[in-house]
Amino acid sequence: MPAEKTPAIDMQGIVKRFPGVTALAGLDFQVGRGEIHALVGENGAGKSTLMQVLSGRLVPEEGEVSILGRRMPKGSPKAAIEAGLGMVYQHFKLAPSLTVVENLLLGRQMNSFRLKLDDLAQKVEALGKEYKLEVPPHTQVWKLSMGERQRVEILRLLLYDARVLVFDEPTTILTPQETLDLVKALRFMRDQGRSVVFISHKLEEVLDLADRITILRQGRAVTTLNRGEADKESLAGLMIAGEWEQVSYRAGQGQRDEHAPLLELEDVSVRDDQGILRLKDLDLSLRPGEILGVAGVAGNGQRELADVCCGARTAEKGSVKVKGRDLTNKGPFAYIKAGVGYVPEDRHTDGSIGILNLMENLMLKGVLDRRFKRGPWLDWPAGKKHTESLILEYDIRPPDPKATAGSLSGGNLQKLLLARELDQKPKILVAAYPLRGLDLASASFVEKVLRNHADQGGAVLLISEDASQMLNIADRFVVLFRGSTKGPFGNGELNPTQIGLLMAGEELK
Repeated sequence: MPAEKTPAIDMQGIVKRFPGVTALAGLDFQVGRGEIHALVGENGAGKSTLMQVLSGRLVPEEGEVSILGRRMPKGSPKAAIEAGLGMVYQHFKLAPSLTVVENLLLGRQMNSFRLKLDDLAQKVEALGKEYKLEVPPHTQVWKLSMGERQRVEILRLLLYDARVLVFDEPTTILTPQETLDLVKALRFMRDQGRSVVFISHKLEEVLDLADRITILRQGRAVTTLNRGEADKESLAGLMIAGEWEQVSYRAGQGQRDEHAPLLELEDVSVRDDQGILRLKDLDLSLRPGEILGVAGVAGNGQRELADVCCGARTAEKGSVKVKGRDLTNKGPFAYIKAGVGYVPEDRHTDGSIGILNLMENLMLKGVLDRRFKRGPWLDWPAGKKHTESLILEYDIRPPDPKATAGSLSGGNLQKLLLARELDQKPKILVAAYPLRGLDLASASFVEKVLRNHADQGGAVLLISEDASQMLNIADRFVVLFRGSTKGPFGNGELNPTQIGLLMAGEELK
């Protein structure tokens, strides 16, 4: 077969099993040369596993992989890279303390011991201008926004002439304008003959960008559609096995108690782990019965805000009050006792312990709970029975208390964290990016859980970088940029484009 007729990616009969589950069940997947091919499916459908097999990070039990006509040895990331494959992951593989050009040199063989950083910087600047992905080459990565860091990852692949590029949820951390810039760059790559795999749960973007769309469900490819053959509703129906409920609640209609706030921050300033001031004289109030959204691009103080609201980080100045009581710098246990629950941004590192099973993770906050104590000892049978009831209530899959948290998909892990936090009956729930990377059914479930908590008299501080998702359930919102807030705004006051401008630091005219 002529080279131009050979698929950029050809995966045949891929089977991958993990203990108790078949992640990929004889799956076939092809991507043509010079096309943008979207890969969609529920959390746990097999998208990430398929891409790990493609990149050589996982070895399949059965099946063959070819990249640009070259048959790949199993389990060899080096061979995949040499064949022209490049991956842009959700979690960037960058060294924050190094500059952009220093990061681009990592892991590459050099023809000379003398590293010509200025020459490389010129190449980076030229590629940045060509693809409209400019970044300052001599700036340390930790000083860059999340969108700029993503550009570094993309430029790394272009610098070494990757011909097949895989993007895993690339727009999750971007402002609307940064998303538009990325879309233009992807189309330019396609027009140059490169092949792009675009993994996303945002079906509007998929329908706008992709030449073809492959839908995965339960480890199988359901079908592949050409542009124009699908709409959002039909894609959702193909992705999701069984019925699901779309949250129809339109935010801004919540019944707020206009009396004393449950959570109140006054003149709060907070530094990050490197001593950099991330929150500056911030004021915020959260009242019973409401969801207060905090919109902003990651890296503008969201982590520090979430941490200080649950006692995990000290405030340099100002006060944090919970139900009128000053808990400034009192530590996490005081906040837990006062009725604050916390779903952190990083589900895997901060929210769960991957090697522990579901029951053990659900009981991490219940070790002092009388329901699970028998004298000085933990009552494991009671814990197991309660875990089974929470698994059923929150539809956590697999429904096995002995399954490890590390084996769960993103959506099911998020359900696990919500189950643990809300089981403690908190009045305040601080939720950092709870919808990030979730499929339609999981996102709808999480939205419903958060809305129900507020409707029952609780309050939710919802930190999000997706303005559209936030507007679907938040009653009010603020925009966080470089540690300071704009707002609050009532839901409906601003459209997503205006919110995106504020997220990027622009003033509204």
